[in-house]
Amino acid sequence: MLAGSRARPSPALGLMACVLVLGCSGNTESQTGPMASGPDLDVAGTWHDCGSRLALGSDGSFVLERLLGACKQEGLYSVSGDQVTFDYQTSTCATLSPKVTVEAVKLAGRLVLVAPDGTDTYFSESAPRARFELTGKGTGNPGNGTSIVRIVGDPSAPPFSGCYYSADMSCGGFLSCGGSVDEWQLDEAKFVAKLGCTGPCPCSAVLQGSPSASGDVPGFYDAIDCSGAYSGTFVLAKTAD
Repeated sequence: MLAGSRARPSPALGLMACVLVLGCSGNTESQTGPMASGPDLDVAGTWHDCGSRLALGSDGSFVLERLLGACKQEGLYSVSGDQVTFDYQTSTCATLSPKVTVEAVKLAGRLVLVAPDGTDTYFSESAPRARFELTGKGTGNPGNGTSIVRIVGDPSAPPFSGCYYSADMSCGGFLSCGGSVDEWQLDEAKFVAKLGCTGPCPCSAVLQGSPSASGDVPGFYDAIDCSGAYSGTFVLAKTAD
């Protein structure tokens, strides 16, 4: 798919199933002959998920910036009904993605792209975005180290997109090399979050804390992965996105 990290499952999936099964925007046949296809979906704009920024120009060009790896891919895109084709032409990433056609569903403030290998949900430029540094203080990796957490959308009104990745762009961060933010509650009084990862060694962590006068959030965490359970303290600091 386009993004480096998956967004949380979206309630829009039911609508997307309708689009995919019924072919709402595609050509269909009837007893009176072929029906004309609907208008092309307008997808131009700048869209974000927790791991990437997708800029779709009105001139048919696109730039996909991946935060993990600090690289970008550029090319041309075209729209036919609700299908969007991305033709990648240049890349500063390790590999150049192949040409791909996806189904697109545009909702209020969101662009959902559905491909055979999964679904990506992007949020509009006006959606809230926040970036944090999360530093664990445990007895050893993965209980310590610093990870970047990025939240796009409003966690109090899902869906939202949240993920974390090691600040050293390797695997020296907190909990794992990277993963998802499954819950995120931060206000003036308290902080509660749930992180998770999949792969050969699945993991999860629950974090709880309270904001300090400085604005940082110290707290405690409990975590578990394939090697067992562990716990420790952490400090969460908001940084510029």
